[in-house]
Formats: sequence, C-alpha cells, structure tokens
Amino acid sequence: MNSNNRKQINYVHSFGKWFFWLIFKFFWRIKVYGHKNIPPQGGVIVAANHSSLVDPPVLGSAMKREANYLAKQELFRIPIFGNILRRVNAFPVKRGESDILALKRARRLLEEGKLVILFPEGTRNRTGKLLRGRPGIGILTVWTGVPIVPALIRNTNRLFHFPRLEVHFAPPLYFSNSGDNYPKDREYYQKITDEVMQKISEMKKSNCRINSHLVGIYG
Repeated sequence: MNSNNRKQINYVHSFGKWFFWLIFKFFWRIKVYGHKNIPPQGGVIVAANHSSLVDPPVLGSAMKREANYLAKQELFRIPIFGNILRRVNAFPVKRGESDILALKRARRLLEEGKLVILFPEGTRNRTGKLLRGRPGIGILTVWTGVPIVPALIRNTNRLFHFPRLEVHFAPPLYFSNSGDNYPKDREYYQKITDEVMQKISEMKKSNCRINSHLVGIYG
C-alpha cells in the first residue's frame, strides 16, 4: 500500500470517528470511562461485549487511537458499503468457524503496533447475558505478546429508547506465556479468553465506574 492510500484510509477513518462521536454525543449522551487504561502506543487488543450493529462505531469513537476491526465477510459484498468498511480499517472474517487468514491479518496489525478491536462472543448477543468467548483473542495475545484491554459497552441493545450510552475500559491484562515459546494448546487459549470475559462480566454486574472520574475524550 502506498503512502497516498494510507493517508486516504486514515482520513476516512478520522472523519467517521468524529462523525459518529457527534451523533452518539448529541442523541445518546455517550460517556467514556477508563480511557487512560488503553496503552497510548504499541499493539493492543480491545475485547468487548457485542449486542448491536453500532457497537464497532461506538467503541471506535470512544478511543483516541485509530482502531482496526473484524467484520463478517458478508458485509464486504454489499456494493459501496464494502469499500467504506475497508477504508475505516475493517477486514473480513468468517463467522462460525476458525478463520486462520483473519487471525494472521490481526496478528500482523498487532505486530505493527496497532490497536485491534475484537468481540470474543463472535456474534451479536441481545440476551443481556454474555456468551462464552471464543479462543481467538487468546491465540492472538500468545502469538504477539500484546496486552488485552477488556471493554464494556452499555445500552446499545436498546438504542431506540435513547438511553445514555456508556463505554468502560478496564486496565490491560498481560499474559506471561506469550511470544516465541508459546504453548500450542487450545485449552490455554480458551482460559485466557475466559479470564477476559470474566472481567467484562464483573464490569457488567457492577454499577461503579472503572475510574472515579469521567474521561470523555471529546468533551
């Protein structure tokens, strides 16, 4: 990819982030807590619950850092919309199965020092209860050694009631058995994912904020 294309993608991403932030701020009074828990640089995975189609733009607009996303491959087949997704740093993933190509793409982005958003549940879940996460985030953190920041998105599942939207970021989780000598053990990958989902569950059950003060990034 040449530098001109990179600038174009970043421009579209930045515009989209500001656009969605203004929409969410005006109509849903979005608030962000714990933003300082996101490392300011270097590869990082942000892992969040998923109950609505708007979760990716809500989460992306709540962070200062530029984000990369996985999106189901069917969305990329929609004319025009598929091109827009690519320009906002989304890349396709096959749902319901292990997608090695998507994992390798995410790995490369993380090794380049970028931030990747993942939804461990693997699909939208409107039940209000968290599903068990899939082991992909465990695989990626072991492959790359990057931390995982658990995130909780509140109230996107009832958007048309115009509730206040909230995004909470927990402190990053680091896993010691990562890097070149990682264990090739699915059970270990799943254990990491379960620990991340447990942190999201604890945030979901608690009414207290991650930080005692609001850290909304755009006012």
